[in-house]
Amino acid sequence: MQIYTNIFSNFASMAKRFENMLQEATILTEKARLNNCWIFDTRLRVWHTPEFFINMIEGEKILGYDFRLSHYIVADPRRSLKPLFDDLRKQIDKLEDFTRKVTNYYNSHTDPNS
Repeated sequence: MQIYTNIFSNFASMAKRFENMLQEATILTEKARLNNCWIFDTRLRVWHTPEFFINMIEGEKILGYDFRLSHYIVADPRRSLKPLFDDLRKQIDKLEDFTRKVTNYYNSHTDPNS
């Protein structure tokens, strides 16, 4: 009988944890909607629309995931576009420079096997 009590207790604990998680997620989602923002996962570095975020939580797609409200922030994703494009431009510049170096090197050195 004790084993059934333990199992029931574990299920009740999991249900309460999920209920609390859903309540926290709902509050965060409403805050994002009211401020015309999205939700950013600081651990995974991923943006979620408020609708996607709450559906993800409600759909239990994060069961087993260590959900902590502190991992999420409400912010305007438009503010991150320019820095992302700037970083991308820097990466493209590095790639173009490297490509030039490789091409110049192999164009100026003949293949010893030819």
